[in-house]
Amino acid sequence: MKKLFNKATKSNQGVTTSLLQFALFLFTRPGAKYFSHIIARNIQKLPVFKKNILSYHDWFMKTHQPAALRKEFEDGYGILARKPSFSILLSVGDHCLETIESVKAQQYPHWELLLIASGKHPTLSPANYDESRIKRVEANDIATTGEFIVTVEAGDMLTSDCLFQVAKYINQHPDDKLIYADNDEVGVDGRLCKPQLKPDWAPHSLQERNYIGHNIFVAQSILPGSANLGAKSVDNEVYSFLLSAGRPAEHIPKVLFHTRQDALDHPTASEHHFDLSQNTPLISIIVPTRDQAALLKVTIDSILELTHYPAYEIIIVDNNSGLPETKALLKSYLDHFPGKIHLIDAAYPFNFSKLINEGVHKAKGEFIVMLNNDMKVIDGNWLSEMVKYAQLPDAGAVGAKLIFPDNTLQHAGIAVGLGEATGHLFINSAPGEAGYLNHINHIGNVTAVTGACLMCSRKTYLAVGGMDENLPVEYNDVDLCLKFRAAGLHNIYLPQVVLYHYESATRGHPFRSIRSYKQHERDLNMFRRKWGQQLHHDAYFGNYLNMKECGITIE
Repeated sequence: MKKLFNKATKSNQGVTTSLLQFALFLFTRPGAKYFSHIIARNIQKLPVFKKNILSYHDWFMKTHQPAALRKEFEDGYGILARKPSFSILLSVGDHCLETIESVKAQQYPHWELLLIASGKHPTLSPANYDESRIKRVEANDIATTGEFIVTVEAGDMLTSDCLFQVAKYINQHPDDKLIYADNDEVGVDGRLCKPQLKPDWAPHSLQERNYIGHNIFVAQSILPGSANLGAKSVDNEVYSFLLSAGRPAEHIPKVLFHTRQDALDHPTASEHHFDLSQNTPLISIIVPTRDQAALLKVTIDSILELTHYPAYEIIIVDNNSGLPETKALLKSYLDHFPGKIHLIDAAYPFNFSKLINEGVHKAKGEFIVMLNNDMKVIDGNWLSEMVKYAQLPDAGAVGAKLIFPDNTLQHAGIAVGLGEATGHLFINSAPGEAGYLNHINHIGNVTAVTGACLMCSRKTYLAVGGMDENLPVEYNDVDLCLKFRAAGLHNIYLPQVVLYHYESATRGHPFRSIRSYKQHERDLNMFRRKWGQQLHHDAYFGNYLNMKECGITIE
């Protein structure tokens, strides 16, 4: 409510008028509906309800009770059509006894554990490998018999149902050859904490850093002879293998490994593993606007004054501006930047999708940028950075990190399953905050990026049908990103590209009036009908969001 109230007071029509409109809106049926939604969503934050919030450790223990896991295994093992075998590779080191015991406790029986060591190790004795499935081998003489290789590090502990869950997954997805799961940490007090609830396959996130970690399952049939997954430096070997595998890794969204708290520093690329083009194709920047000359001037002037990238044009799509200062500003731009700045007269009711589609139709650039008229460029390399990633062959939309004038976070990607349908990740985070798994600071894949600053290939844009004009105000940018994903492309968030965003300064917040709220509901219902079940779970943050929604403390 405070956020909505603040948006109302930022309106250019004056504080008193904005507050009056907002108050009147709350007494309408849609206003009352929205207000009740806000109350229901926030009531669990009251102190009386916080007593029921579970710690992650308590939640895990409650939902993974040994008797229930044993019953699941007994009910499911006999009906597995395929019972794959696993070769678990463990380089002997400190805490390896914990790992060995967790393997011996597996419900699923088809495994072998290879203890890789050169010479004697003080913590290892023949009693630790007293059964035929546990073998001590030399690092230069590793012979595996399992259908899948499993990589672990000394101190890792497999959950008792780990191999059974993977065997079930393989039965359901027989063509998958490279698999990973989630993990958590074992704190110094022995309690489970900090679950690593990983994204589904995110190739650009992986090229930035090893978000998958060192626990993977690899089919022997795809493992090259040069791979050394049993090496002491298992993190580096696994990361190198993942980067060179040439195929996606499939995600089991379950915590199947407990990792010691001091062993989770996954190697991060010291240099990005991206094959980035240095070409400088023409970029068409499309800026829809209606009056608000002062805002538009900040946006356009910041582009002209700061942008280092040489090859761009600006297409201003004027949607019924009537104020003389706006007309004078537009004429000034056309007079001073002929051939650089172009103007489209869009004399029809507001439809953001249609405005962008008209701009794309006139655009000469190989790449397009949608840019709101309430933005401010603050780094001259913004276009250069965005186009490098937009030229990747599997790139859909490329988005930036957007911040409010007070430097809090406005945009670091969009997830489905937040709010009514979608939401901005970690919105309003303070400067310096990193977000879950340090997302705010890392290049990575997201379900969608905001149309306030979005770059994509013009060819790709047209191939998926452009912006849906049946979504005139809201959700049209997410809809476009979902169409890119449906075409097999990936949307990319770039934290190194930062712009200021004076959000909704031109049209105002969609809940400011009955009319705008009804339009919001029309767009929302249209969007839900179009994408259905795909809006219920986010591919990159779904499990994290589900736990947060349930009130489980995971950070």
